[in-house]
Amino acid sequence: MIGLSPSYLVLFICWAFGVLLDAANDKVRLDPQGPLGITLDTATRDNWPRVEAGALPTRRMLFWSSWLGFNKTVDGLSDAQLWQIVHDAHAEMRTDAAQYKVPVRNIPTAMVVLAVGNELVFASSAKNANSFAYKYEETKVKNTLDLCQIAFFEQSGKTLEHKNGANCGEVLAAQLYYTIHPGEALSGKGARIAAVLWKKAENRPVQTDPFWGCNKFVEVEGLRPLNINDTAEAYDFETMGLGKPKINQMQLCGAPAKKPGSSSNA
Repeated sequence: MIGLSPSYLVLFICWAFGVLLDAANDKVRLDPQGPLGITLDTATRDNWPRVEAGALPTRRMLFWSSWLGFNKTVDGLSDAQLWQIVHDAHAEMRTDAAQYKVPVRNIPTAMVVLAVGNELVFASSAKNANSFAYKYEETKVKNTLDLCQIAFFEQSGKTLEHKNGANCGEVLAAQLYYTIHPGEALSGKGARIAAVLWKKAENRPVQTDPFWGCNKFVEVEGLRPLNINDTAEAYDFETMGLGKPKINQMQLCGAPAKKPGSSSNA
């Protein structure tokens, strides 16, 4: 602290306090509070961004996700029902954030559901992610982001990375899918994707289209975004013949959870 003026010292103390506050309940994993199993990815929180030994503490990545597996394809779920599912997932995220004592300003704004095959993959956007998708590993997601960047350059003559550092839910949902299914392609599977975004002015989540570069990313990955003008409809997995889903979480970073399908509980 030698050489710091009183004003800078106060700013430093506030910053350090903020880091500690954001790290509330570190190393603790709490049970999900809702039927979709949406929960904080604690391994990613604890391991990303990477910090060199001796470096100052930094704000941790905050990201919520879940995985649901069924014995039948989820094609029978209508687009309207998927909208209701992702609205419910967004609400579960905010409830889970409260039990971790995450400040409202650090709760991700978006929640996404990826419906493909027999699975529903849930991923929020990320806070404090430090461009996770670009920096974590060379994956198919990173390759797709690079292709989008090349396409954007060819169209505009500008070099520009994906909006928000590729920390949006669409990208992270795909990242989760490829973590669960290494070597498989999403393209050609008829996958659907839907996102809701918290609208502060209305104090509620609203349905949203993918926007740059999520729109390009979704196109390259072969995902079909749902029509935001559809009205959400109620659903019941068991009465629809899908049965009770297996619920799990494949964590993005650090020590992974059990592979999906190994447990019927979150």
